[in-house]
Amino acid sequence: MAATCLKAGHQGGAADAFALAIQNVRAPGVLYDENGQLCSGPFDLRLVVRARTEAGDEKGALEWLADQTSPFVKAVALAGVAEGMIAIELLGPDWDAGIILEQEYYRKEHRYCQTEEGIEKARQEYFAHGENVLRASITPVGPWCVYWWERFASGFMMEAEIGEPQS
Repeated sequence: MAATCLKAGHQGGAADAFALAIQNVRAPGVLYDENGQLCSGPFDLRLVVRARTEAGDEKGALEWLADQTSPFVKAVALAGVAEGMIAIELLGPDWDAGIILEQEYYRKEHRYCQTEEGIEKARQEYFAHGENVLRASITPVGPWCVYWWERFASGFMMEAEIGEPQS
C-alpha cells in the first residue's frame, strides 16, 4: 500500500504506511529469543526498508535509519536499503510488477485426448511432476473440440483432483 501511495505521489500517505509497517515488525533488534529461537523481526524490517527503497523513497528510508540507536537495527536496515538500490539498478523500477505468487492447495482439471493412451500419458505427467493426485477418472466422450475449427468425433476426458486432501 505504501509503495502505491508513493508512486501515486502521496508522500505523506506513503510515509505513514511505511511507518506503520515498521511499527508492526516485532522485535526488529532481536536475532534470537530467550529460548534460542531465530526471530523474524530483523528480516521483516529489512524487507520493509527494501520495499521503501524500491518504491523510490531511499531518502526516507535513510532518514528513518539515521534515527535508530541500535547498531544492529541500523545494519539490518542499511542492508535493506542496499538491496533495494541494487534491485532498482539491475532490474529497473517496477521489476516485480508482473510477479504473482500463489499457494495452491487443491485444483480440479479436465483433460481431453483422442486416445485412451494419450489420456493415460497425461495422467502420468502429474506423477512425473510430483503432484499429489487425489482422484483421476477417465471417461469416454462424444464430439468435443479444442478450438471451434478443430472438432473431434470422440475421445476421452480425464477429471483429475490434485493437491492436498480436503478435510
